[in-house]
Amino acid sequence: MKNLTLIIVLLVCAFNAQAQLDTVRLMFNTNKYELTPSHIKAIDSLLLVKGQISRIKVAGHTDNVGSDAFNQKLSEKRAASVYNYLKTHGIDTALLFVKFYGSSDPRVANTNSENQAANRRVDIVSAFIDTESIAKPQAPPPPKQFHLTFSNGVKMNFIEGDYNKTVEAGLVASDVSNGGGGASPVTLITNTTEMRSNNMLTMTTGNEPLISNLVCCFNRELCSASKAVEILVPVREPLQCAVENLILWDQVLDENGRTKWAPSNQKPEIFAMEGKKYFVFKRIPPCGCVNFDFKLEPGCGKVDTFTLEVRKNSKKPKLFTKVTIKKVEVEDATANMLYEAEGNGRGGFTLMVLDASKETAKFTVRLTDKKNSAYRINAVALSAFQFDKATNTYYVTKKALKAYKK
Repeated sequence: MKNLTLIIVLLVCAFNAQAQLDTVRLMFNTNKYELTPSHIKAIDSLLLVKGQISRIKVAGHTDNVGSDAFNQKLSEKRAASVYNYLKTHGIDTALLFVKFYGSSDPRVANTNSENQAANRRVDIVSAFIDTESIAKPQAPPPPKQFHLTFSNGVKMNFIEGDYNKTVEAGLVASDVSNGGGGASPVTLITNTTEMRSNNMLTMTTGNEPLISNLVCCFNRELCSASKAVEILVPVREPLQCAVENLILWDQVLDENGRTKWAPSNQKPEIFAMEGKKYFVFKRIPPCGCVNFDFKLEPGCGKVDTFTLEVRKNSKKPKLFTKVTIKKVEVEDATANMLYEAEGNGRGGFTLMVLDASKETAKFTVRLTDKKNSAYRINAVALSAFQFDKATNTYYVTKKALKAYKK
């Protein structure tokens, strides 16, 4: 395969009235991410003026050959190669922001091998201080920008004046990167136990189950922001599903006061910074809770769908109609799911779980009979039920129910 030539493109434009942008573009062979001598020579030319750099974005890209998941990982490796080189050669990691697009942002359509080669790249976009502008009379200084880090790793960027002085002072006092401390004004909910204690479900307002990465809730004082506030939330790894399937969801309370989720009109981005990955999004203002979730679908692995019902006995698949299933709650701590299953209209309930965590998921079933006696099967595994392979149905018999009568 021919060695690909290195293309360096310089784009100069205004940047906050006091900076210019410089893009160095590195081209890669198919499936490669290691830096070549040509790459290093180009990056070293940038390092000669590193004292004038105010910010660097490293963006990894691929062509469309291979799966989305493979290309996402390959673009991450390409960006990481550049990030690590810059870091070890004197660039402050606080100035570095890394983004990996996979095949989602091609320069040209992937219609032939030449175009595909043009898309296998890393773009290093640097913002430089414009020394010519600095020598000229300057406009009044811009408002102060706050870049805060809280005790749970959440980062928050806002501009002086977005909050009143009291709230602003409280946020700065919680900034651990400058010696502050105390409770974070942003709470992260990362497991089904915490979801349950906060009366949350991982299901949509349309009652579809979701796989949660984490939930991010904002304290009441953050609701007073007058402008967009940028939030960086640490990604909980490993991600259960392909990152391109991630959806940002907004909090909605159902008729019972439990939290469900509606899709947001904003898609979160994932940035790598200082060796960590963050969900990055903006809110005007940040209020309530947002959820970083995946729909339970084949893109997250094999999905098992089956029925749960009550039968008279194990000999015949006949329903025991004197007892009615009222509610089935599914808790899969491995996949971070907590949802209520839906009835199938035939006396049973339809359940969905990932095959990888089928053995560890727990099921809580509430039932009543015609005399209004209550039954509760509490947090049991599927192995607690009998299974009818012919109909793909798990069931509990009339006789077994006696052990669960309240």
